[in-house]
Amino acid sequence: MKHPSELLRSPEYYPLRSDPASREVSFVRMSRETYRDSVFLDMRTRHLGSAYTLRLDDVILAASGINFKPLPVTYILHPAFCCSTLLSRYLELLDFCFVLREPLLLTQVALSSSDPTPQWEELFDCSIKLLTRGYEDARWIVIKAHEPCNVLGRKLLEHDERATVIFLTTPQRQFVLSVLKSSERRTWIRSRVCEVLAQGVAGVDWEAVRPSALTDAQAAACMWTVNDGLRRRLFAVEQRERVLFLDSNQLIDDPQQTLRRITRTCKQHLDDKEIAGMVEHPAMKKYSKDISRAYDANSRRSEIAQLEDRFGSEVDAGIEWAARHSSPAAAVA
Repeated sequence: MKHPSELLRSPEYYPLRSDPASREVSFVRMSRETYRDSVFLDMRTRHLGSAYTLRLDDVILAASGINFKPLPVTYILHPAFCCSTLLSRYLELLDFCFVLREPLLLTQVALSSSDPTPQWEELFDCSIKLLTRGYEDARWIVIKAHEPCNVLGRKLLEHDERATVIFLTTPQRQFVLSVLKSSERRTWIRSRVCEVLAQGVAGVDWEAVRPSALTDAQAAACMWTVNDGLRRRLFAVEQRERVLFLDSNQLIDDPQQTLRRITRTCKQHLDDKEIAGMVEHPAMKKYSKDISRAYDANSRRSEIAQLEDRFGSEVDAGIEWAARHSSPAAAVA
């Protein structure tokens, strides 16, 4: 059995998830390759098979007693379906950058953040320490968070004075189209909007809304508006200079300039040749969630046009409904 302090030394053992009922944390053994091969670090994590379950209190105690300065970390926040996985794939090309995509542990922390207690604060601090361990040659951690983690934006900046946030978003219309494209995404948005409205994250504008009465397009437009509100809140934080707001279309249409802005904001300076090498890398001609599938900017534009033909009127109705339920400050033109 591994001692908790051993698990804090490197990313060799990844904290897959915590169990609030049993107060345990499950770790699985990983390699750099399995981190890269895992589309997301949730229950789909491609680990090496060795697993450890430790008492959460023991892990928190070990984390509190370790005096180390974490590597610089950048969090990618987003409303979903906006090329955040593509951005993480770009940054993963850098040898010195260690990327984690949607770690489940951080999502669990975010979903329990509505009423933070001292115990929650301990779990938050411990989780960040576990997720910001790097290999010896790493000098930059990038955590592409799951959408529920948007509520943690301010907290993540306050926790570490070197942390940066990239808030990647997409136009509301494109987001709703992306949701409507598959039954799986439609099911997800209906479940997610129920969670958000129940937790009160959405705010007073949405208190009277019954999730069961929403169409898929209305649920998608509602979720986009809620996340846009979380994005807007980051404009007012004291750490505003450590936040970069990006439209996903900027990444698609001008990846070289966008990557230059990102690396400068995160104080990871690359020359033009290095950035060009990232943009021209063959892996960037593949679909970020399925690298066996060819996909590029033209493919994306063609797909959006096809979705517009199929679902355009449904999107119109959903966006119009959301605009009526939003305060003027949150309305989208």
